[in-house]
Amino acid sequence: MASAQKEAALAALEAVQLLPKSAALRFAGVQKEDLQQTHLSRSQTYRRAAKLASLRGHPNTHAPAGLTLVGTGKQARSITLHAMRANLPVQIITLANESFAAFQNVIEEELRRRVARRMLPVSQVETSMSLLSEGAGFESLKSSGFVIECATQTGGNAFNEISALIKQIKAHCAENTVLLLTSGMRSGAAEFSELMTPKVAALQLHPDIGSGELAEIALKPEFARTERHQAPMLSALRRLGITPSFQAAQNGLVSSRLFTALCLAAEEAVAQGARPEAVDAALPCRVKPYAAQNAEGQRAQPFRINAFFGDVLESAAPGLNAAFLKAGFEGGKGTSAFDPSRSKLTEDAFKTVAHWRSQISQTGYGPPPEPPGGDEVTLLATVALYAAGSRLIEAGIVATPWELDQIATATLGFTPDYGGPFFEAEAMGLTSFQTALRRLKPLRPEFFAEPDRLRDMIKNGGRFTKPGQGTSAYL
Repeated sequence: MASAQKEAALAALEAVQLLPKSAALRFAGVQKEDLQQTHLSRSQTYRRAAKLASLRGHPNTHAPAGLTLVGTGKQARSITLHAMRANLPVQIITLANESFAAFQNVIEEELRRRVARRMLPVSQVETSMSLLSEGAGFESLKSSGFVIECATQTGGNAFNEISALIKQIKAHCAENTVLLLTSGMRSGAAEFSELMTPKVAALQLHPDIGSGELAEIALKPEFARTERHQAPMLSALRRLGITPSFQAAQNGLVSSRLFTALCLAAEEAVAQGARPEAVDAALPCRVKPYAAQNAEGQRAQPFRINAFFGDVLESAAPGLNAAFLKAGFEGGKGTSAFDPSRSKLTEDAFKTVAHWRSQISQTGYGPPPEPPGGDEVTLLATVALYAAGSRLIEAGIVATPWELDQIATATLGFTPDYGGPFFEAEAMGLTSFQTALRRLKPLRPEFFAEPDRLRDMIKNGGRFTKPGQGTSAYL
């Protein structure tokens, strides 16, 4: 329990002991009203409202009676466990080099781990496993109303292989089958958009992070904001107990772009004198920019920055990720920048940071006299996510700020007192947020530039729409 909640509870308990009943009830009511105005309480209320708004509507669409997975790739395990929790039968169609028996064993081992952690009664293991069956090849897709492609990606011809598989699946599915695609979708959904239809979309599942399970659903742009196209997918995911978030298909789903924006904010903090491990520790989220990049390999990050924000970034300053890569620190693919304890950078990696700082100083960048503290690092993250989110909203990829906030908090794993970049900007007060933004002297000022919309909102007294208020971004 948060300290403010503890203090309020103790004060109410003391009032019950010392005051008459009517006075004690009035005092407790005042305490409750005060608590509801705290930042933590407002943030939690906002996040709950966003989740409910995402699940709302489309009552006439029938939920599926079963689920078919094609392949046993990365997301198949999570999806199967969700289906079992929802008591939904799961049929598995295995592909080349996949084994249904091996997949069965993986699922059963996970269920038994949950029994050992007392998350599941032992009797539930057999019941859940009885929901899992093997399909008799692609012909069995004809009778399935809900199909998810979960192939294991392979080699350099992955795009051609995935395209061929999608076409094969579509050819065997009934006309009204809902088909969700996972392979290659987080980074390349737009490449497959021609294969998408009103019933075929991309899926990226984010399990057990931050505010709970979230599914990013990327539809062909002309279908993305139409409720009748969202309805079947909403019903299917609601049946699995997963919160959906809809967006227009692009290369680099919103979660990937927000993670990259967070990495840019982290780079700004290091440019200002913070140590990378201190930045990771200061950010109030589970996804730590430097640890995450190091785990997945540094090579991808310079590519993402250029692909996602190349039309915005004009600075000639070299990137820290590129410096790490040049020095041979490739995370999971090579030498780690962190020591074995993963608590601090190695001496060679820290020398790379120092050399990078000397390089950016030659571009005329002057860091502040003191490294940023925790609140300043969080502000940099909020500004970076706000800037990236504003561009996504203006481009029509995401419809509303609260949906962007939901993706940010769930996929980056922010703590409950952080409502998302748009919520935090409004909670700070848009004028105060604008002042803080103007006070920044970042390495890449063009990325952190004040959005025109912010000035207009302050001038005209505008505000962001709240969860459930409609499909426009601003009021």
